[in-house]
Amino acid sequence: MYYRAAAQLLGLTDASGQPTATVVEFAHGGVDPLELLRACFERSAVGLAWARFGKGGLWSLDPDSAEAFLATATELAPATTERRAKTLRTWWHELAPEHSGPSVEQLRGELLARPLSSFHLSARTTNVFRRAGFEYVHQAVALTSAGLLELRSFGQICLREVNGLLEQAPPGETLDELAAALAAAQVSWPEGFDSSNAAAPVPAPVNPELIDLTQLSWDQLASTLPAHILALSIEQVDFPTRTFTFCDNEGIETVGQLVARSKAEVREARGVGRTTLARSLEQLLQTWQRYPTPAHLQTGTSADPAHTFDPSAFATVLELWEARLSHLPDRDAQVVLRRSGAVGEAETLEAISETLGVSRERIRQLEGRGLTRLRADQSWMSRIRATLTAARGEASYLWLSDLEDDSFLQPLVDRPAFLRYLANRVIPDDWHAYTWDRDDLLITHKREREPEVAYEQLAAALRRTEWPAPYSSFLELVGAQLLADEADLRPLFIQRAQASLVVDNDDHPSEVLRFGHTRDARVLAYLTTREGPVSVRELHQLFGRGQLPDACVIVTRGHVALPRHFPDFELWERRLVPLAKRFMEQAGPGRQWMAHDLLDLAGEEGRLPEWITSWLLSSMLRRSGQVEDLGRQRFALRGSVPQTRVHLVPAAVQILEQAGAPIPEDQLRARLGEQVEVLDDTFNTLRTSIPMFPLGDGRLGLIDRDIPGGLDAVQVAGELIEVLLRQRGRGLSFHQALGELRELSPEHAQWTTGMVAVVARARPTIIANRSGIGLDSWDGVRVPTQAELLLELLNAGEGVARVDAFMATIHELHGRVPPRASIAGTANFVGARLRGEFVVLADLADDFIPPVEAPPPSATPPGPRDAQPQPNPEHATGPTTGPTTGPTAAPPAPSLSPAPAALALGHPSATALPPQFPSARDLRLPRAARELYTKLTQELPGDWASLLGRCQVHAAQFAALTQRNEFLPVNEARKLAAGLPQLVERAQASGDPVALRLAWVAARYFEIADDGELDFTIGGLDDDVAVFNAIVGHLGLAELAFDLT
Repeated sequence: MYYRAAAQLLGLTDASGQPTATVVEFAHGGVDPLELLRACFERSAVGLAWARFGKGGLWSLDPDSAEAFLATATELAPATTERRAKTLRTWWHELAPEHSGPSVEQLRGELLARPLSSFHLSARTTNVFRRAGFEYVHQAVALTSAGLLELRSFGQICLREVNGLLEQAPPGETLDELAAALAAAQVSWPEGFDSSNAAAPVPAPVNPELIDLTQLSWDQLASTLPAHILALSIEQVDFPTRTFTFCDNEGIETVGQLVARSKAEVREARGVGRTTLARSLEQLLQTWQRYPTPAHLQTGTSADPAHTFDPSAFATVLELWEARLSHLPDRDAQVVLRRSGAVGEAETLEAISETLGVSRERIRQLEGRGLTRLRADQSWMSRIRATLTAARGEASYLWLSDLEDDSFLQPLVDRPAFLRYLANRVIPDDWHAYTWDRDDLLITHKREREPEVAYEQLAAALRRTEWPAPYSSFLELVGAQLLADEADLRPLFIQRAQASLVVDNDDHPSEVLRFGHTRDARVLAYLTTREGPVSVRELHQLFGRGQLPDACVIVTRGHVALPRHFPDFELWERRLVPLAKRFMEQAGPGRQWMAHDLLDLAGEEGRLPEWITSWLLSSMLRRSGQVEDLGRQRFALRGSVPQTRVHLVPAAVQILEQAGAPIPEDQLRARLGEQVEVLDDTFNTLRTSIPMFPLGDGRLGLIDRDIPGGLDAVQVAGELIEVLLRQRGRGLSFHQALGELRELSPEHAQWTTGMVAVVARARPTIIANRSGIGLDSWDGVRVPTQAELLLELLNAGEGVARVDAFMATIHELHGRVPPRASIAGTANFVGARLRGEFVVLADLADDFIPPVEAPPPSATPPGPRDAQPQPNPEHATGPTTGPTTGPTAAPPAPSLSPAPAALALGHPSATALPPQFPSARDLRLPRAARELYTKLTQELPGDWASLLGRCQVHAAQFAALTQRNEFLPVNEARKLAAGLPQLVERAQASGDPVALRLAWVAARYFEIADDGELDFTIGGLDDDVAVFNAIVGHLGLAELAFDLT
């Protein structure tokens, strides 16, 4: 568990235990492992936080500050803090470079010289900085927070975002602290950086001629707009959704056709109001401002500096993609990003609709609108097209692996789904990505049919052909099977088919004997000659694209090896497969298990070698044939579950239907957990997925069964709420909406607020959050938050508000009274303080004297007035009792008789080592065993009989404990107990002080249970055996050594 947590903390593995892109790049690049770990430690959350705590670089701080840092930054117990601090100090000493690292001034310079594009800023902040002409961090910092807040659209939220990003980077200072250092010249700029303009630039003024355009009215557009703007398609202008709907209904395809309609005619259309028309006019004028001439439009170059988009300014296609998405509306950008696969796995329409609480069709519409807007701007796509064309050269196609050599396109290699999306959805006129041989991508122009389909038809024809036949017949058959637009792919079809041909001569074939698989043997022979894992790309280059032999094991994505490449692979396969099967039988015989879950459970039984990953465990389980392989590293016991992967929503609905009534959420999750793993985030999304809904009392139900009136009542409620929202122009709280709905029918009178929330998820035109319900076309739900309500009362009371007035306001809006503790939190959030029965702005709080007045006759709202908020038992403090659950812990190590005082580690009577005494490195001991070995070498040999007796007792305990855990290394214990007396006898007979000291070390190492690895766990004696074998080998007694079983 320690090593998994450390690997995840350092960014070496993700939450599922898979290697991150950093580790994959390291495996390809041959970087020094120490440099990799040092860089990961510097970029990790704990490394950055420690550096910020020390106000400097990570390597320039005092390692002894680790405990003070943890005490300040965490709430760990003192003992835990001490242990974690020791770990941090060890990491620091092991990974620190020879030089102490950059100074605070140098760190400031490096941060201030960074381009703003290197930060993942929100779309609003990015647009503000672009309008202001900011390119580097120092330009924004020089304005200070007060100056930034004066910029249009830059508010407190943007300021908190920028401050948070700056504080996360070394030296961990806020924006204003950096501004003060910049003004005081306490900055050391990077070499070669031009710091002469280290001040905030003045935003470029807008052309006055363009300002005059805003004086145009809608009816003047048809006679004023130039021809190249009138010829634009409707989709090339960022119109409001309602304008697009109007154009679709009226059959309008171009801007010219739209502006030919008069203002009165457009206003008469349903759904097109004054605001929609004004926004449409604004978008048309902005488009003219950006592209005043046909040349600007053709090149995609904007004449407005605030909207200039230079594709060459981005280092990778991923950065260009994210920057371009920032120009889309937030919701469109979110949908396109999640569908593209650029960040994480590409998501389906259903998955996104469940998360956002809208229909699948609405997600499809948002994606289509976003793609239309992306295609409308050709400038950013020109860089992608040009780079792909250059990488293709004279050929007519590219392989996914060919993109590795281009730094701009390289991120696509690890994101094939993103490449498919770009080629097939964004720039389909020029490029298309096709699957080839199951696991590769062929990037070329669009074909009449899928190349994979074409090859399957060719293979079918080859299988029907009578062999033997001349090799020329094979070539003629390939040519006859291909279409006209596939002629350029003929070499690919020949190469792939040749991998399955048996010919008379591999170098110069003249006759084809048969069509079958002979490639596997050549692949296995090649892997046997390699010293470690080999990339699938390399195998494809050597042997053509095809399925890999069953004897291969997958090490990580895109890399395979043979079992012989891993020390004791078969040994650990014999250990882990039965162990994993036992976990499945005991903890969930009817569920589907992920390989990483089984690996975690095995890790709790004992320390596993670092080379064992979930990929390798999957290969072990698949090779064994003892469990059912469901694909994607998911396994189940044979015959225990349906032979398909479990899908959560249908499974949850089935459980609820079988229950016949709403059931507690914990019960539903437990029932699902019997079939498949259910993560917290996954279940939170699932519980609000239609047709399920939370009742609000900890139970889940089905809409059609458990909501009075069912889906028909939900539909009627949605229509009423939408009408009310359009009439009000502002949102409804769930309490207000429930009050309106209860007048509809007897069924609606039985509704609860949890049922009202279903309406928002079931109707695409309505959105909801914790505050209430609003329209999708609004910029939010338009329901004031508690903080906003409190600010209104403070403004009305000149900085003072009564608590009872605030509680009454909340009760009127939401039908409940907030607990007093939450009022204090809300007050602090808005910059105020709670003083008795009053909330006072912080600036006035110190001098505030509550007025002396009689309490009003009714200070609290009727109904819940007497109901005092009760403490939440989930937040109660103090000790709790009751049984705990979790994996069964390993049996405790037996208590051992300590060594005599004269033999204690580090005892003063220990003498210097004899000359030529081997070190742990000389013996090539495992890293985990070296520290204890070095300490034991300081002991003087003492009572041999007592020591060997303790070793026998230690070995006997393994036999007793195997009744609880059959996987304990009892055979290794017996062999060590038998071999140690022989080693001691040989050493005493030789009289060699080195041999005597080493024999003592071997026996002492075995009797200590908690040595390099805890002995009473699976594989726990591997380090003991390694020490014993190394010592007898060094002494020339190799016949005493033995192998692990």
